[in-house]
Amino acid sequence: MNFSIVIITYNRKKCLERCLESIKRNSSFGHQFEVIVVFNGEMSYFSSTKSDYPDYKLFYIPITSPAQARNYAVNKCSGDYLFFLDDDCFLPDNYFKSIQLNSGWDAFGGPDRTPLDANSFEYSLGYALSSPLCMGKTYKRHSSESKSIIIDADESQLILCNLWFKRKLFTDEKFQFPINLFRNEENFLLKELKIQNKQIVYLPDMFVYHSRKSDLKSLAVTIARSGECRVKNFSQLPEIHEVIYFLPMIFLCFFLYWIFNPLSILGYGFIIYTISVVIYTLYKRQKKPMIIFLHYVIVVFYALGLVIGFKKLIESTFSKFFQRQIL
Repeated sequence: MNFSIVIITYNRKKCLERCLESIKRNSSFGHQFEVIVVFNGEMSYFSSTKSDYPDYKLFYIPITSPAQARNYAVNKCSGDYLFFLDDDCFLPDNYFKSIQLNSGWDAFGGPDRTPLDANSFEYSLGYALSSPLCMGKTYKRHSSESKSIIIDADESQLILCNLWFKRKLFTDEKFQFPINLFRNEENFLLKELKIQNKQIVYLPDMFVYHSRKSDLKSLAVTIARSGECRVKNFSQLPEIHEVIYFLPMIFLCFFLYWIFNPLSILGYGFIIYTISVVIYTLYKRQKKPMIIFLHYVIVVFYALGLVIGFKKLIESTFSKFFQRQIL
């Protein structure tokens, strides 16, 4: 078996159907593959999906963390490579034509793109996510225009909804997704692989379509959770270069100060930032003010997530300290 496609699903029936149909439409280009779908605590559409896709392997488990569900799925796979695909993603035509399983790479992947049938909000969000002025060094995860293959890639370029691993990394070398993380578990795993000098590659043309959040509330919650999990990730495997991911906290502090002191010189900084975003969007031939607004939404709520994460980390540290003192 050349590869196994791994999908974890929870309460997204229509998304899952679209995902599975895209796999069904794709030619394998001579590869043999299997599809593993794990229903993580969701039974309502398990039976109907199983009858609609009898050639796919479907499993139900009591609800647990996505990382735990992925570790469970790994044990059900027989492919030489494991392709992790989110249930709210779907494949473009001829996706498998671009994969290189004979390369010997330990891990590789590409970006996600906004679906062609996205609404105006989702479309604007996709452009904000692919902007270096909004996402910093992680913008290539969502870039639709990058053409540079990165041989020595890392977690700043790769995203779990479109990520391939050698199965032996899990079976022989005992790597796994950290079960105590609810989000961003691939970041931790990729950093561990980098430490062990595994070859990780970013392929910009190997993209998947990824449904975007369709409203501000769900976007804000998701972005904040990513910031919170970044702190938990950092606390378990700290590295100096990780500091760059915490710059939005400085942005938030300055932004709040400026809100209450509008005549402050800091206002010029935000004017320059806004002008830079406007220039960037015009350069990309976009004229949607929503893109500019979403730059601020993403940076601010990510920073709020970081604050929440540090608050929980401090509380946990003090709690453990006092427990040791009592004992």
